[in-house]
Amino acid sequence: PKKARRVHVGNLPVGVGLSPATLKQFVSQAMQQLQLTVKAGDPCIDSFLAGDGKFGFVEMRTVAEANNALAMTGIDCYGRPLRVGRPADYVPLTADLIQQCEGTGILGTPGDAGVTMFGDGTGASMAAPPVDLSNATQVVMIKNMMSEAELNDEGECAEIAEDTRLKCEEEFGKVISLVIARPGKEGVDPAHVGRCFVEFDTIEAAKKAAEGLDQVKFDDRTVETGFEELSIYSMIKATYPEQNPS
Repeated sequence: PKKARRVHVGNLPVGVGLSPATLKQFVSQAMQQLQLTVKAGDPCIDSFLAGDGKFGFVEMRTVAEANNALAMTGIDCYGRPLRVGRPADYVPLTADLIQQCEGTGILGTPGDAGVTMFGDGTGASMAAPPVDLSNATQVVMIKNMMSEAELNDEGECAEIAEDTRLKCEEEFGKVISLVIARPGKEGVDPAHVGRCFVEFDTIEAAKKAAEGLDQVKFDDRTVETGFEELSIYSMIKATYPEQNPS
């Protein structure tokens, strides 16, 4: 399951001598310092650097460490905050693949071969369970992405919405609409307030986004994703017509 063990590393500094080897070394050292590894040794086994040096890909030895690597988003690299995410060709593990890989050391989950650093305070915490794709729709629900102050600032919300739309278009697929459920709107379900909803043109794009954004760090918050029914999202979208002018 190589595609489940690779991460995209963007916003790399140019002109500082980065090479595939030094990128691999930087990511390995950063993960160990941040306690994102699940066993001793270097978590990175291979790397690739684009010709212009602006982005690269790093392959991890375990799926769990690839998941944990997403927490490195924002880490400083020669004065630039890195963006770490899923590659466009990311494919989540199926139940059959997980079963085939059990005990091989590739998963990196508790009880897997060589895993010693879960739950003992010396390494990463338990990897989050994968996103449930069985109820996938075209609408991805994102929670814990924004602080209360950001939600109450209209300008900040608009900027975050635009950044999110661009990221989703670039990495996952065409975005039809996007709504941030801000407080203070009459008729909005309190359970929806604070959440961001992104409608894609296909369910496959939505699945990629849900997997790619889940467990990503925003400041000190860890994002969680899921799906929303189209009928419910239509009502949410109608409550905030100013966010998607026709």
